[in-house]
Amino acid sequence: LRMSRGLGDVYKRQIYDWVRTHVSYINYSEKGDWIRGAYEGLALHQGDCYVYFATSKELLTRAGIANRDIEKIPTRSHHYWNLVDIGEGWYHFDTCPRTDHPRFCYVDDATLMEYSNAHYRSHNYDRTIYTDIQ
Repeated sequence: LRMSRGLGDVYKRQIYDWVRTHVSYINYSEKGDWIRGAYEGLALHQGDCYVYFATSKELLTRAGIANRDIEKIPTRSHHYWNLVDIGEGWYHFDTCPRTDHPRFCYVDDATLMEYSNAHYRSHNYDRTIYTDIQ
């Protein structure tokens, strides 16, 4: 995958790697309270995509890294991930593991959409809300 590089990459990459290696995937968590989701990731070390998103949000925010929430257009399933500003625009930051092991650590929109289209629209989102993603 093509990834953009910018100032502060080390911290974002460390957060990405920490979440990926310290949170185990389980199939369910409560949705709607990202602070609770972050707690589940940080204290219980387990959760679904919502917990991965919330844990990342907490760590990115505490590190002073600009980030936003993003959600897949609901179909049969929901999916949540983060956007990070690397100084030259917003990029996708999805720490939730997938069976084919991609790394979505500040991935540009074209790359993520190519992946999404080949994987049952896994990251289809409302582009009218997020008009500034690179």
